[in-house]
Amino acid sequence: MFKDKKGQSALEYLMTYGWALVVIVIVIAALFAFGVFNTPKQCTQTGGQLLIKGFDFNGTTIQLKIQNGSPDTVTIIGFSGNPETISSWSGGRHDTVSDSKSPLARTDTNTFFLDVGLSGNITEEVTITYTTGGMTKTEKTTCSGPV
Repeated sequence: MFKDKKGQSALEYLMTYGWALVVIVIVIAALFAFGVFNTPKQCTQTGGQLLIKGFDFNGTTIQLKIQNGSPDTVTIIGFSGNPETISSWSGGRHDTVSDSKSPLARTDTNTFFLDVGLSGNITEEVTITYTTGGMTKTEKTTCSGPV
């Protein structure tokens, strides 16, 4: 009779904690399903004269909306990054590379499209090369998030 009560007590203990674990697993699964643990898309820059005013990316394109924040006119002459993912770039409205090198006057904005091959959660550093006042300069921006 005494052993039966120990068995019942142990079984009640295991059942109570078992149900608690099941509830915890269901809550965590629901949080994953609602995307609570997904990282947002973001592009951060290291400062400088070019301002990232907007961005988006998917598996084939990184789109950067860049504004001239300097007092001088700037001409964006190139983008570089991981050569395995960034294959080419073009300026506003998918112009050709040569047409996209038009100058940006102060506060002008243009959208540039970088052709890429991305998948999964990415962190891609993009170097922007431009000229202003007869000098060539570079700035970096890092885009990360799910594709």
